[in-house]
Amino acid sequence: MELEVVKRILILFLLALATSPSESLPGNRKLMYYKAPVLAGAYARFLMVRTNDYGTYDPSPAMDKPPYKQIPN
Repeated sequence: MELEVVKRILILFLLALATSPSESLPGNRKLMYYKAPVLAGAYARFLMVRTNDYGTYDPSPAMDKPPYKQIPN
């Protein structure tokens, strides 16, 4: 009988201990990282094709004509 009472008290204590941080944390939220403002033209520079990095611009082979004459149906 006494062991069951101790178990119940221990379970209630652990339950109160587990829920207490979750109740106190939402009021004290802090900014985890600083998000710097980004210029509008910054993304346009990343999306442009750079032709000076490997010499000349070489399009993919799918855009070129095939090396053979196609057979008509």
